[in-house]
Amino acid sequence: MVSLKYWLVSICLVFIKPIPKTFKKITQDVKGVLGASIAWVVLMTSIFIITVGQLGFYEGGYIAQLIIAIIIMPIWFLLFVYLLEYINKRVFHRKQSWYEELLFSTTIVFILTTVLDLIPIVLNYENDMLNLALLIYPIALLIISVIAITKVKIWQSIVSVLLVSGLSVGAFLFIGFFLMSMIQVVPSMF
Repeated sequence: MVSLKYWLVSICLVFIKPIPKTFKKITQDVKGVLGASIAWVVLMTSIFIITVGQLGFYEGGYIAQLIIAIIIMPIWFLLFVYLLEYINKRVFHRKQSWYEELLFSTTIVFILTTVLDLIPIVLNYENDMLNLALLIYPIALLIISVIAITKVKIWQSIVSVLLVSGLSVGAFLFIGFFLMSMIQVVPSMF
C-alpha cells in the first residue's frame, strides 16, 4: 500500500526531474495501487469537469458529468494501462508483468497532465504552442516511464505508447457513446 505522502512526493519528483531514473526509483516497491489509482483518476476528472463547468466551457448535465468522472474515466484508464502492459508483454516478448508499476507511473502522468491542462483554462490563455506542448508532454512522460520500467528499446516504447493511445481513444469514445445511448434508452432512471 502506497501512502498519500509517497504519491505526492512521486508526483513532485516526476514533475521536477522526468527522467528514467526517477521512474525506476518511484516504482520500485509499489504494490496495491489499484484502489488509489482509481480514486486519483475520479478525483482529478471531477476537479477538471467542475473547474471547466464553472468557467462556462462545459454545458453537460450533472448526470453526464458523474458518468464521465465515476464510470467512463476509470474504465478507460484501467484499459489504457492494461493495453500498455499487454503490448509490452506480448508483442515485445517480455516475461515479467509490470502492471502495478505501469499503473502507478501512468496515474502520476495523468495527475500531472490534468493539473497542467487546467492552468491555461483557468488563466484563460490560449496559445497553439502551449496546446501542442500540453499534448506532447504526457506522451513523452509515458514513453520515458515505459522505457524505465519495462526496459524496452526507445522505438518499442514509442510504438506501444502511440498504439495504446490510439486504441484507448477509440475505446473511450465507444464506452461513452454506449453509455450515453443507454441513458437515452432508459430515460426514467436518469
